[in-house]
Amino acid sequence: MGQDVEQDKVIQQEVISSCVGAVGEVISQENELLFVGRLEDYDPQYNDIQMWVYKGDQVPQWASCMMPVKVQLCSKGKPVRQVSIRGKLFNFTLDYWKIKIEDVIFCEEKRRAFRQPVEVNAVLHWGPGQKFQGKCTLEDISMMGIAFHSPLKLQPGSEVRLAIPQLLEEGPAYELACRVVAGRNIAKEGEPPLWRYGCEYGELDPQVETQLCKDIFLLQSQRMNRTESTSDSRALCTLVRSVRFLAVYGMGTEGHSDDIVL
Repeated sequence: MGQDVEQDKVIQQEVISSCVGAVGEVISQENELLFVGRLEDYDPQYNDIQMWVYKGDQVPQWASCMMPVKVQLCSKGKPVRQVSIRGKLFNFTLDYWKIKIEDVIFCEEKRRAFRQPVEVNAVLHWGPGQKFQGKCTLEDISMMGIAFHSPLKLQPGSEVRLAIPQLLEEGPAYELACRVVAGRNIAKEGEPPLWRYGCEYGELDPQVETQLCKDIFLLQSQRMNRTESTSDSRALCTLVRSVRFLAVYGMGTEGHSDDIVL
């Protein structure tokens, strides 16, 4: 367990380090754009980043210490990663914000198969020329493949196409060519068959792959937001930490403290 935690920490540091120098968006917890900035500095010892205002943009004048924020950007170099850093603002000027990191999520090309749970109705096309179609329900989706439920019986190796109206509200539609890898009947005893299929994608158009990565990425962020908003105990801890932080530093002064764990 300890090794897993340490390994995750190393991966997180490597991911954030690969973003230094990248331009990204600083957004609120409600996904409202606050300003566009460049990640100029990352301090792994104190687990914070410094976002400088990019070109003619400016930071909001109403910012306050311990305000929850998110930073969304792409890493530099290969592999290209979509990275979301969640944390709290702990020091700010007119030119930059310093953000204490709480969570980091990312997706990258062909490397990680993080499965994002979804509950979306889609249309399944199968058979010769994929001329037959029926309804299905998505269970989860990743950059490597997709899982769905259907009353239809399909064989492993079957080539199918999934027409997905959208993954996000007002998001784009998808037409994904897939190959069935495995299937099993998940219906309860006495009920009609309901098959759960795991599929892998065929060749994805680069633009489709990029958009899919962004949508999965945003779904992860939304899920983390919902988890945080339903935790009263975490909100109380945040308030206590805010009081401690301001008692040590005051509003907008620089410094670090090993006593404060965000």
